[in-house]
Amino acid sequence: MRKVEGMEPVVQALLANTSTQMFFSPDPEDADLIRATLSSTVRYGDMTLDLPSLQCWLRARIAGRWQPPTLIQIKPLPHTDSGRVKALIEEVIVAHPADYLPADGWQEKASAVLENMLPRALSHLLDEFLAVRLENQNGRVAQPSTQEDERRLGF
Repeated sequence: MRKVEGMEPVVQALLANTSTQMFFSPDPEDADLIRATLSSTVRYGDMTLDLPSLQCWLRARIAGRWQPPTLIQIKPLPHTDSGRVKALIEEVIVAHPADYLPADGWQEKASAVLENMLPRALSHLLDEFLAVRLENQNGRVAQPSTQEDERRLGF
């Protein structure tokens, strides 16, 4: 967002108006901005922003005072119950119907639009692409294993 012309003030405003900030392996171009936000170089010396998966720097404002940045590890979520997730989504949609559009057949409609955009000779490639995508979508996602909390930070 920062790269879009005129958005730098928006990024600064977002960072200034949050009381909890988490930085997960940011883009190297953003490293200086994040180090400045954390005031890390002046206060704590060099700190790496190239973090392993599920680890981040946490900065929180408690009782109006910024706490020193803390390196934390996020524990992976346990296996989810897809029925429970679907019920929660439906509950939110029912509670806020004006905020959501019906999703009935959206994939078929999007495929038809894409198919019409392609020359007839290439339209069969869309079917092949979507078939591979569906196979990948139905595959399992593996979470990295958690590491021991040697410092006993409680995260």
